[in-house]
Amino acid sequence: MKNKPKTALILIFLSLLLTNPLAVFPQNKRFEREIAPGVKHIHLINSQIPLDVNILEVDLYNFGLGVSPALAWGTPGRLEKLSSICQRNRALAGINGTFFSRGGVPVGYIMIDEKIIFKSDIRRTSLGITDLGDVVFGFFKPRLEVRIEGKRSFFLIEGVNRPRPSSGIILYTPCYGQRTRTNLFGQEIVVRKGPLGDYVSDIVDGNAPIPRDGYVISLSGQKIRVGEWLYLGARISIDFYIAEKWSNVVHLITGGPLLVSNHKVAVNAWEEGFRGRMTLANPRSAVGVTKDNKLLLVVVDGRQPRLSVGLSFRGLANLMVKLGAQMAMGLDSGGSSGMWIKGRIVNSPSDGKERAISNALLLVKR
Repeated sequence: MKNKPKTALILIFLSLLLTNPLAVFPQNKRFEREIAPGVKHIHLINSQIPLDVNILEVDLYNFGLGVSPALAWGTPGRLEKLSSICQRNRALAGINGTFFSRGGVPVGYIMIDEKIIFKSDIRRTSLGITDLGDVVFGFFKPRLEVRIEGKRSFFLIEGVNRPRPSSGIILYTPCYGQRTRTNLFGQEIVVRKGPLGDYVSDIVDGNAPIPRDGYVISLSGQKIRVGEWLYLGARISIDFYIAEKWSNVVHLITGGPLLVSNHKVAVNAWEEGFRGRMTLANPRSAVGVTKDNKLLLVVVDGRQPRLSVGLSFRGLANLMVKLGAQMAMGLDSGGSSGMWIKGRIVNSPSDGKERAISNALLLVKR
């Protein structure tokens, strides 16, 4: 009975450590340097927990800078190390991007230069950046309608530049590669651009060539019947609808979960499909924005007991609030967590080496 107060104190301490480690042990080392006008690299070290955090603070109102997603080898569904992605795109710095499934297929949405490069329906938080450097967070739910001249009916695009399911309607654009790489159990509508608009130039069963001046609409399963509306020479259009808050966004990336809203912890991991071990202390990556429109790119090392134990989602949210974030969300984490600055990886990846990833969020000179 005499040990109960002591046990209770230990449990309280451990709870604080997992959910708000910086409240228990404020950082005991802080290193800061300017890597470019409007860009700071901050390194926080806490040897007691231990915890090792790298932060890029980017002034989004510095119009000589830009932040945008980049795909592994420029194509959805491939893998490449962060250092290679950064060097190939001549970036100043970069951080790992969206979650991805086996083979490098991203999870969620990626928009680059106002073009939807990848679309897979999932309810997770996205980050959008406008042409003026403003930041938008929320659930991105675009609607892509295919309309055929002379017909009232339309049909919806269900995915962009991702493997075709057994029944679905997928849009393939030139960034996917030269061909759709689909099987022959479907129907593919090859569309090219003409002087009077987009028109159907060919209809094949599968693995259609993707024209550089057009796209392919791939149908499978029950959705093949939509192809009855289409014929060679038919003129079509794809209309794009989004909520008003996203209307000026030029770059977008899906992450999750939401961590911070209105400068308060607002973790909704369960709602966004994060369960079990995914919510516990791990290496973490996150992105947030401060009140004065500074973008925070954050990597917390983990799974290294002598260097850094990592953070839970709630611990990460508390860290982002402490760093001044008004809004913040998580990015892919674990062995994917990495930060590259001017020629080198500055964090300590938990695998002991860089992991090849599907995409990244890059800081570039405009």
